[in-house]
Amino acid sequence: MKKKTLWLILIIGGLFCGEAYAATKRPVPRFVSLRSNEIKIRVGPGREYPVKWILKRKGLPVKIIAEYDTWRQVECHDGTSGWIHQSLLTGRRTLMAMGKECRLLSSADRDAYDKAKLSSRTLMTFKLKDCKSGRCYVTVQGKKGWVRKSQVWGLLKTE
Repeated sequence: MKKKTLWLILIIGGLFCGEAYAATKRPVPRFVSLRSNEIKIRVGPGREYPVKWILKRKGLPVKIIAEYDTWRQVECHDGTSGWIHQSLLTGRRTLMAMGKECRLLSSADRDAYDKAKLSSRTLMTFKLKDCKSGRCYVTVQGKKGWVRKSQVWGLLKTE
């Protein structure tokens, strides 16, 4: 009975380790977003490292630039970087309006009209499959429309 229990524990443990290991095989760099309104960014990959910054905006997009065990080194829109535990991040993709001229457009066409002007750092949700011709279809504050990729932060150049 004890041998069966030990084998079961080893098998289950191996499955969990396999899942954790597989998660580190995802491409880097990649974008994710913050899971809650207060996230501590540390100078190194562990709770023993001092806090460098505190981000206070759920949904804020961050770029994962490195991984170490369960820690992710992220880069923010302003170029600052540090380490966040993976449990504080979500794979939900968001974009953030940058600059003064980010506009919500009626279509992806060149002759699209403005539906709204977005203030800097406005967050929006989107689906990557809906990005084409240099524009992405987004939802922002209940409105839907298109934004220029050059006016947002949260996309890799290849997306």
